[in-house]
Amino acid sequence: MARQLETWKDKIQKASFRGVVFTVKDDERAGGRRLEPHQYPGSNVPWTEDHGRKVRTFSLSGHLISNDQQDYIERREALIEAFEADGDGDLIHPQYGLLRVGVDDYTVSHSSEERGQATIDVVFFEAGQQAQPALTNDTVAGVSTTGLSCLKSAEGSFAKVFSVKDQLDFVVDTAIEKVEQGLSAINKVNGRINSALQPVADLTQRVNSFGNELSTLIRTPVTFANTFSNLLSQTYGIADDVVAAFGSYRQLRDTFKIRSSFGTDTPSRVRQTTNDAALSDFMYLSNTVIAATVVAQQSAAIDIKSNVDSPFDSYEEAISIRDEIIKDLDTVAEFADIELFEVITDLRRSVAQHINSHGVRLPRIAQQTFRVNVPVMVAAYAMYGNKIDADIFNDVITRNKIPDPFSVPSNLTMEYLRA
Repeated sequence: MARQLETWKDKIQKASFRGVVFTVKDDERAGGRRLEPHQYPGSNVPWTEDHGRKVRTFSLSGHLISNDQQDYIERREALIEAFEADGDGDLIHPQYGLLRVGVDDYTVSHSSEERGQATIDVVFFEAGQQAQPALTNDTVAGVSTTGLSCLKSAEGSFAKVFSVKDQLDFVVDTAIEKVEQGLSAINKVNGRINSALQPVADLTQRVNSFGNELSTLIRTPVTFANTFSNLLSQTYGIADDVVAAFGSYRQLRDTFKIRSSFGTDTPSRVRQTTNDAALSDFMYLSNTVIAATVVAQQSAAIDIKSNVDSPFDSYEEAISIRDEIIKDLDTVAEFADIELFEVITDLRRSVAQHINSHGVRLPRIAQQTFRVNVPVMVAAYAMYGNKIDADIFNDVITRNKIPDPFSVPSNLTMEYLRA
């Protein structure tokens, strides 16, 4: 069997634990709810008590293969050491991406008929976290530090791929038009960001100034990339509402992700297409990195007691934004070189750690359904008990879009916050 040269794309199609890569043939995920049924004498109606979600388990079956016997032994021992190390570690799962897990059980088996090959079977438990973990500014610093590294690596990767040197005018013009579309999108969202009028006006001036210098900046990719990243940082820097700013982030993302193809019939057309992809990937990634940093900085409160101390309304909202950032990082990682891929993975981990730590203290969204029409006051009291006040009353109306506070429609599933 000819030895396969392993590329970074091969790596993300495989699994790795604590950085040791192995091939996966089959995988299985298990979970559920921790239910306890109660049955009462003389009653035909049981009651099932829900104690929460079961720990998630991830079972992988695969192989460790190498034609080089020494390489095989070293990798096998490294994998065994990773499985037996104290504490939890990072698993890059071929289906579910980065997971923080612990090893429950593993086997490494060999066959006398197959030299340089071992069959691997391992069961991971999700690591989870202790209830109410203490949030520290270290998680915010982690996002900021890995975000900065990611931007620097992205700028370097962009400069390696993008070039208009010695190109025909239409190649240069196409690249400039691409960036101008991005600047137009920034100007559009700028006015929607909740901030004072003067910072918005200042940013508009910076965007226009960048556009005027574009024909020069585009010829020096590193300078262009750095200037564009700074402009995006200034765009989010004036935001004082994470949720509103994240809406603007989505609009910019949808603009930046658009790729165009100009054909492959001439070297100039190939360069056009290559430059377009490089610009899309860089603007998309820069936007995601900076938005993630802003989210972390604005959710930096320590020992929060309620959503009053957080930019997020609920745990579900925080986790939804976390998952969206991670998904967008995964999208651009697909096109990254190995160096950039590694720093994107670091940022992905930092974002998850921070939002998990912050969000675990937030109230959860719960639901309740009333079989008959009731006034909002009655519904609110049923959901919140004697803690109800004017703010809670108004939140129930707004959250559930109730047009008539004197009559909640029957069988309407209502949402409320539960500490």
